[in-house]
Amino acid sequence: MITHKLNKLIKSLFYYFNINISATTEKHKLLTFLSSVRPVTTEYELIRIGGDADGGYLIPNDIEHIESCFSPGVNNIADFEDALTKRGIKCYLADYSVVGPPFKNRLFDFEAKYIGSKNDDIFITLEDWINRKKNNVVGIRFYKWTLRVMSSL
Repeated sequence: MITHKLNKLIKSLFYYFNINISATTEKHKLLTFLSSVRPVTTEYELIRIGGDADGGYLIPNDIEHIESCFSPGVNNIADFEDALTKRGIKCYLADYSVVGPPFKNRLFDFEAKYIGSKNDDIFITLEDWINRKKNNVVGIRFYKWTLRVMSSL
């Protein structure tokens, strides 16, 4: 019990001072992934969902069959997710830096974890998070943990 609390304290201190200790992704794996990421043109018009600034995104107007959205790194803005819930889409939110979503919504499912390259008290891998919830993803928002998350895929 004491060891668990000490580990949690050390991890929190490392996070506070922006210290990350983890395995690095092999260069060729990262380059392979980055070379596979390209813009895609579709027959669907882009629509803006969410707020006018941060919290708003352009997505193809092809969301009528989408059931859920996974959104890590919510912080205090959930305009995009709120707009999706108004269309009946359930939103899975994750962020260790806040105690919950910025407001109540019956279609929000919040987890107090960062999405990362390992599973522990503070982090959960993207794969484990999605497998715990659902497999129908409309969108994933990332901020500073993007490469760490991608290295876990």
